[in-house]
Amino acid sequence: MNEQEIYLPQWQELSNQRRLDIFQQIIRYFVRPLWPVTNIRPLKMQFGQTTIVSCQADLNYQTFIFVPGNLAGQFADGVKAISPFMIARTATAANLLLIGELNVVNGEVNGDQALLKPFASEIDAFLYRRRNSLDPFVKASQTEATSRLVFQETRAEHLSLYVQKDWSYVALRRQLRSVGCNLATKNQWEYSTTGDLTPFELPINQDWQTPDYYQSGYGAAFTTTKNQELLNDPGIVKANPFQIDTSSTTAVLKSINTDYDINLPTNLTPNFVYRPVINVQLD
Repeated sequence: MNEQEIYLPQWQELSNQRRLDIFQQIIRYFVRPLWPVTNIRPLKMQFGQTTIVSCQADLNYQTFIFVPGNLAGQFADGVKAISPFMIARTATAANLLLIGELNVVNGEVNGDQALLKPFASEIDAFLYRRRNSLDPFVKASQTEATSRLVFQETRAEHLSLYVQKDWSYVALRRQLRSVGCNLATKNQWEYSTTGDLTPFELPINQDWQTPDYYQSGYGAAFTTTKNQELLNDPGIVKANPFQIDTSSTTAVLKSINTDYDINLPTNLTPNFVYRPVINVQLD
């Protein structure tokens, strides 16, 4: 892998196959070995006169997008260099930690086995209750909780497994670092959301065809829920840019570029969310 290939403009000029080959190398070098890696695929965001292309993969059952580096990235406060990184496509509530995925048909549990092991009996009990409901006409809700876990439907017959956490910002960041991740920096968050587009545009065709999320820039996805996203700086947060009028490009860009000063609570609540990042820096 040539380092210049994972920076713009060269990344954009590579063939789809070459980008995928490089992305697979990046995953081998930088992703935690205990994490299952599935569904490595291209990413394409179509804007008016511009197409952003990259790669994405499901890492421990969460989609991560590769954002190429740029020595002359465009930011609201000037031109800055930014290194390549991978960022989670969607954000997670700050009181939850994703540990894997459950197949409710065959009971198979996949994910980071070191994190899953302490919850084996709780997962078995959940499956038993679900399979032995007295009312066969009751449809399971999209989100169900037990004493320590949250089960959230993400695709047919599959549930994401989250541990409920009563933790601080420091504890969350420590956990992310222990598995090779971090919280996004202000620049990473803004860059992945704007896509370095000048002028900024909203996509006319987003990569992820879903009615539940709006994608922007390199494919960072947002609901319209009012929340605040945590960054690697504990003193500021970013508001969800799509909780406002999603048809207004100006309003969305203004929200993306606005920092909100904050004194975080001792224990993080669900109105805060976080988006793990994996930094990609070659020696």
